[in-house]
Amino acid sequence: MKLLRETLTNFKGLRSFTIEPNGNNISVFGDNAKGKSTLFDAFLWVFFDKDSSGRKDFELKTLDETGKAIPMIDHSVELVIEHNGKKVTIKKTLTENWVKARGSINAEFSGHKTAYEIDGVPRQKREFDAFISHLCDESILRMLTDPDYFPGKMSWQDRRKMLMDVCGDISDADVIDSAVTIGNKSMLDLLNVLNAGRTIDEHKKVIAAKKTAVNNEIKAIPVRVDEATRALPAESDVKAADLQAETDKARPKLQAAETSLLTLDQGGAVTQKKLRLQKIEAGLIAEQNKAAASGQTVILAKNKEFNELRFGLDRLEFNRTSARSKITQLSGDIARLKEQREVKLAEWTVESEKEAPESQISNTCPSCGQSLPEEQIQAAIGKALASFNASRATNVKRIEEEGSAIRAKLDAAEAEQKAIEQSIPVMDTEISTLTDKINALQIEITALNNQPAPSESLETKSLLHEKGNLLIDIKALEESGEPERIRLTAERDKLREEVSLLEQAAARTKARADGLKRIEELKAQEKTLAAEYEQLERQTYLTEEFIRTKVNLLESRINSRFRLARFKLFDVQINGALNECCETTYNGVPYSGGLNNGARINVGLDIIRTLSEHYGISAPIFIDNAESVTEIIDTESQQIRLVVSAADQTLRVEEINKC
Repeated sequence: MKLLRETLTNFKGLRSFTIEPNGNNISVFGDNAKGKSTLFDAFLWVFFDKDSSGRKDFELKTLDETGKAIPMIDHSVELVIEHNGKKVTIKKTLTENWVKARGSINAEFSGHKTAYEIDGVPRQKREFDAFISHLCDESILRMLTDPDYFPGKMSWQDRRKMLMDVCGDISDADVIDSAVTIGNKSMLDLLNVLNAGRTIDEHKKVIAAKKTAVNNEIKAIPVRVDEATRALPAESDVKAADLQAETDKARPKLQAAETSLLTLDQGGAVTQKKLRLQKIEAGLIAEQNKAAASGQTVILAKNKEFNELRFGLDRLEFNRTSARSKITQLSGDIARLKEQREVKLAEWTVESEKEAPESQISNTCPSCGQSLPEEQIQAAIGKALASFNASRATNVKRIEEEGSAIRAKLDAAEAEQKAIEQSIPVMDTEISTLTDKINALQIEITALNNQPAPSESLETKSLLHEKGNLLIDIKALEESGEPERIRLTAERDKLREEVSLLEQAAARTKARADGLKRIEELKAQEKTLAAEYEQLERQTYLTEEFIRTKVNLLESRINSRFRLARFKLFDVQINGALNECCETTYNGVPYSGGLNNGARINVGLDIIRTLSEHYGISAPIFIDNAESVTEIIDTESQQIRLVVSAADQTLRVEEINKC
């Protein structure tokens, strides 16, 4: 593609200006701000609606002295180009719409419209865009017309990709073969990666992800070890096996005491005698029924009432005895619960007053032993502090809940004891009242029996005699059994407390053993992770060696395609790692920093020369600030040099040579 003629009308301050290079190299002279760069802006605007900086919203209208766009004028650019030996004229015109409303004197601005022409024939925008797209791709045309575009304006990622497309990439297998050829046989380990269908770049990402995960686990282990250490119960002088043996001894004793107490309360001689008494009462009732039939109704009724009162008295006395036994039992329970509550209060105080473990955080890397950055140390301290606070809060909550449960049991036991204690005086009163009634009734029955009446049957006399003896025996047994009940209750409560303390100690010992085992597991895991991290570091080194080898091969291949330009494809970090980049250089000086303007232009032209050869396309090259170059290199493409000249207050064109 060659530029034959370019005509600007009211475009960025150029009211009417034409250059006619006719496909030759030209120089356009002019002072600053006289419109030299406008020629390139206009050229690209016709093709892509953008200026040389790639902006679509640039100000292309001609402005008046106040800086306002001059209204009601058209802004157009016409290009006459030669494309593949054929002359083509393309034109684009921006027009303002001014509409006069009905009944209005003045027209009002209502927007813009753009007109398109190809070889003088008006076209729709889609037709025009399709024609331009057929002429040349936007990204390629911008690279081929602007020496600064590829080395300066493109992102390094796009620039790197373009170089790979132009010069060809190198396969991973070729890189490994090259490394092995020069003696680096360790690179053969990467063949497994390639055989698994993964690229080196993908492998590098996998390694980085694994290293991050492993390193995070390594950094977390000291915190977890610290948590486990702080959670260890105090060390006991008694071994777990000894505690278990003591517990096994105490449990049968406790069971025996509970059985004895149960037998005393619910079985034994007293129970047997009371069962016999119930049978005698039934026999007497039967005899009374017989007596009633023989005319002894009154005596039988009195005896029946006596027996009922006696049975009620026995029941009350039994309940009173049981209540006193229950009070003794509850007293032991209350004492034990109070001791448990004191233990929980002590645990709560210890847990609440624990201090944060900031000083226990290691400030060195567990793998290499080097000092960790301050931010990592602070992060570890923050994590440990958060974990400590959460653990302490959990333990305090657990202790409070256990203490509340003990308090609830204690309150229930004390309430039950109080209720029973209050019931005993009531039972005493009832027993006294029944005793008085029984004594009075006994006197009455004796008087009735002394009256002449049919004699009692031998069975009745025998039953009454046995009943009297049973009542005496039951009372004696109950009175003699109370001390034994008190002794057994105290013994049972003591054994309960002993078993409870032994079980708690055994639980603490087991918890400490489990905690120590967990700490050892964490330390072993730390060693395993350190070994895994070391292996990943080796894999990282291999991938970086691979990249270094590929760098040398790539840079050698790419740089061989250019005469002046050289390309740096990787940055070497302080730690030896490589970061991908794509920096253009000339004689070792970076294009983006330190390279003078003249060298920048010639390097850009050198790049365009290679790109034109690769794509098989040439296009007019607009060389801005051409005055800074004493000798501009030749190109197959047409050159339009924009030269700053203070003497030229209007643009002046000179032909350099024929193309």
